[in-house]
Amino acid sequence: MANRFPLIANAITRQLEELKVGDNLNLSQSGIYDGTSSGTAGYVLTSTGSSISWQAPLTTEQIQDIIGDMVSVNTETNISVTYDDANAKLNFSVPIATSTVPGVVKPDGTTLTISPTGTLTVIGGGNQGATNLDGLSDVTIGGAIVGQTLRYNGTQWINAVYEAERPEIFFKSIGNKVVADQANIGIRADAATSVPEPEVAIVINRFREIIGLTICNDVTSRNIEGENPLYLPQAKMYYGSCALGPIIKPIWQIKNLSGLKISAQINRGKQIVWQAQTSLASLNRKFEELVEFLFRCQSFPNGAILSTGTGIVPPMDISLLPDDVVTIEVEEIGLLTNKVAQIPLDLNERLSAK
Repeated sequence: MANRFPLIANAITRQLEELKVGDNLNLSQSGIYDGTSSGTAGYVLTSTGSSISWQAPLTTEQIQDIIGDMVSVNTETNISVTYDDANAKLNFSVPIATSTVPGVVKPDGTTLTISPTGTLTVIGGGNQGATNLDGLSDVTIGGAIVGQTLRYNGTQWINAVYEAERPEIFFKSIGNKVVADQANIGIRADAATSVPEPEVAIVINRFREIIGLTICNDVTSRNIEGENPLYLPQAKMYYGSCALGPIIKPIWQIKNLSGLKISAQINRGKQIVWQAQTSLASLNRKFEELVEFLFRCQSFPNGAILSTGTGIVPPMDISLLPDDVVTIEVEEIGLLTNKVAQIPLDLNERLSAK
């Protein structure tokens, strides 16, 4: 270390440099000289690029600014750093690549962008359920994608459930808990929001043959489903959550199978609070494909009824209330009409007491 000296601040480049012998300095037993004068107590040697002189010591903020400038532009990562006077901290800004997420739209109509890495599971719809996801606190989830996963394929975000080979199939109800046309459907007493899900259901015999169609109301506790995908059974499977009817129409009597029109509405007193329509033409899977997956590793000695999923769901500001009336109409099959009742938390005790 005989020929090296302390670090100094370069006033031109604003970087810290190491003093070397020969930089216009004279050394003696009494101190260090810049060629004309010696420094006073507390002063530092400062290089201007061509000469060295004594200068007053840098302030704390000057040192922080110098350090910030040293790392402010990284050409490989584009990471930028700024010094915040308010909290005396360095703020690192790390840019990320973005890609459009289909079906996710901000309130102002612009499309949300997020980093195209890994997968994004949509655990809720709209402002209410999306607050648990970073970057989704101010967006509206368009379409029925609650609980599904968006996957980046290298070009765009796609719905992994719709695009995956395996469809989403879950248990809904045993036969003796299904309600018929004109009977009451239920909404959970511990659910904040509940909605009807109008669907065409296919009737299958034990030999995997589709023998008919009917209408299904897949009543769902939306906020419970949105809180956690693992809560799906509680949101879907409870007393009065499934209605079927009014008839089973033989499949060979259906004239417009691929384009059956489906409509639904919620009546509250004399007011229609929601109505919408779709058709089987929007179904993403073929009936035969759904049946094949249903029977994988499974047996149905008495056959089964498989509901094919909904294409219309009420918006986030609509929720079923007791005494509402839900009507679902499917072309060539008829009307399924049910009044809404609230299912109490102590239902088991009430039924056991009868």
